[in-house]
Amino acid sequence: GHDWAVTGELDKVIREIEYVAGCGAKVINCSFGRWVTPKQLDVLSRIPLWQELADKGVVLVCAAGNDNIDIDKHPVFPACLPGENVIAVGATDAAGRGGRYFDAAQKKWVTFTNFGENTIDSRAPGTLILVGGQRGKTSLQNGTSYSAAMVSAMMVSK
Repeated sequence: GHDWAVTGELDKVIREIEYVAGCGAKVINCSFGRWVTPKQLDVLSRIPLWQELADKGVVLVCAAGNDNIDIDKHPVFPACLPGENVIAVGATDAAGRGGRYFDAAQKKWVTFTNFGENTIDSRAPGTLILVGGQRGKTSLQNGTSYSAAMVSAMMVSK
């Protein structure tokens, strides 16, 4: 759900990011996120790890989320963390518009990507992405998780 307390789940995420950076990663894909209050984001922003990562040149590439919400007003962690080394990624469709999915019940395309004039740093394809699944099966998926993964891959390859 969207109600989220700063819990052990956060500790686990921080430990995992710290571990991956400690292994030498320079780009960490964060295709996950949680709604937080502005006050929670302020508290989370003060965790020393984020500045330590910036000092080491480690970049966090973060999915912006899939709720068609302005994350400038309704922050998502970790995408809304401050810092030049945090890249929040929104989704686009094939025409470069906001990422969307086809709602079969309504028989129309519906925008899903979160947005934020001050928060979104990049946008990448996130509509009808061909994804390899279990046992060699593929499917078409939508989401900013795929967009963030593409930006991460581009950063690693440069």
